Amino acid sequence: MWVSRVKALITATRDMTVRSACRLMAEKRIGAMLVVENLRIVGIFTERDALNKVLATSIDPDTTKLSRVMVADPMTIRDDKPLGFALAMMADGGFRHVPVVDDNGTPLGMVSARDALGQDMLELERNEASRRTGRFYRLLIHSLHPNCAGRGKTTGHWRSFPLVRRSPDD
Repeated sequence: MWVSRVKALITATRDMTVRSACRLMAEKRIGAMLVVENLRIVGIFTERDALNKVLATSIDPDTTKLSRVMVADPMTIRDDKPLGFALAMMADGGFRHVPVVDDNGTPLGMVSARDALGQDMLELERNEASRRTGRFYRLLIHSLHPNCAGRGKTTGHWRSFPLVRRSPDD
């Protein structure tokens, strides 16, 4: 069942500082943590919150409490719903993490887009990064090396970069 892909439950309190939460997230290698009180989810704090609400706005992470920057009352998914439902929620809501709860609303864990898509997502990210990097270097080589014009005037390994065609007037 898909619940096996749910991340272990890492929680914080509203009074935890942003810096403490970020350190814990880095240590546990997670991108989000639930803010819980009395076994109920009151919020979620994500790496996006740290970036957009703290770092980008020059708020002090040592004194700022999670209650100030967390997303309060996040959408949740029950553990009996299909994984596709969680992915649809993420896509529709524009977020990457969904807390998983039982029938009573007690948090069980968290599923992320990366967890849900697993190796398919990682492979897609690798391919995209590789494609972008390769294209960048081909463009760079063409902009710096005038003989690499793709008109038959190239020699050796430069032929493997025929991305830009120059006109005979160049």
